[in-house]
Amino acid sequence: MVKETPSVGRLIAMLAFAASCVGILLFLWLSFGGSVPLKPQTYRMKVDFPEAATLVAEADVRLAGVNVGKVKTKELIKQGARTAVELEIKNQYAPIPKDTHAILRQKTLLGETYVQLAPGNPKNGMLPDGGKLANSQVEPTVELDEIFNAFDKPTRRAFQEWVGELAKATKGGRGQDLNDSVGNLAGFAGDGSKLLEQLSIQSTAVQRLIRNTGAVFGAVNQRQGALRQLVVNSNETFEATASRDQALADTIHVFPTFLDESKATLTRLESFSRRTRPLVNELKPSADDLGPTVRDLGALAPDLEGLFRDLNPLIRASRTGVPDRARSRCSSPRTSSSPSSTRSSRC
Repeated sequence: MVKETPSVGRLIAMLAFAASCVGILLFLWLSFGGSVPLKPQTYRMKVDFPEAATLVAEADVRLAGVNVGKVKTKELIKQGARTAVELEIKNQYAPIPKDTHAILRQKTLLGETYVQLAPGNPKNGMLPDGGKLANSQVEPTVELDEIFNAFDKPTRRAFQEWVGELAKATKGGRGQDLNDSVGNLAGFAGDGSKLLEQLSIQSTAVQRLIRNTGAVFGAVNQRQGALRQLVVNSNETFEATASRDQALADTIHVFPTFLDESKATLTRLESFSRRTRPLVNELKPSADDLGPTVRDLGALAPDLEGLFRDLNPLIRASRTGVPDRARSRCSSPRTSSSPSSTRSSRC
């Protein structure tokens, strides 16, 4: 047993250790929602909830998703089957509008109930310190078990089967894919809302489309044999395509080259069009002047057609008459030794 008087250094170390223990205990006490003695009270309000069995003291009070206070006390009201709850609101959020609405919500499926406040309009006045929200502004809470109890027996069985199938679908690392799908749901919903807005604008056209689709399906129902033949022919077409898969693969293989050549050809055509643009511009006045001529030729076309139709007998007669006259000219007697007669004798 040490009977020596502790030194000043030891006393300071022991006091520092004791103070640190007290500080740690105080920190843990405040972290778990404990109250500080002799601390001045802040703004408080009262709310009567119809169902608050799972609500505990020091539960969170949230306003638009932000923690603005804590639940201080709760007391069961003997008359009315309600629970009187006292809420403490932080100074920076106090006071609150008197038309604020309140509801109990849960952070998880296991419970951990908190108070959710829906902000009201400050122009309607503020709730005084210690004031109470009207019961009409307190929304009833729908518990998960109440939702399940609303299902009948076949629905509950179907829901159990659906949950079981969902569990099978998320096995093998597919849960992350499901999480990604849910994460992308916001963007999908935003784009879907834009699409629905456009469809709403074109509501008349959409109604006409649905009506015409019904007419198409009605016609298809009347021509079931034709539909069957269409399916058979489509199957034959796909089978023929599958039998020539190598040729199709070769076509797809050379298709990039075709696209490259097409791009080069289009580039040359674009250059050609730029070079010929002045010529085309110069030909435009002449083309405009030819307009009346072309229109007049349209009126003259029937006469020309009749002329060429009447030429057919003449052409047939010339096939026999013209050679006979040539032979008679060649067989005529020579009456002169002139160059002309010499030329005619050469027939």
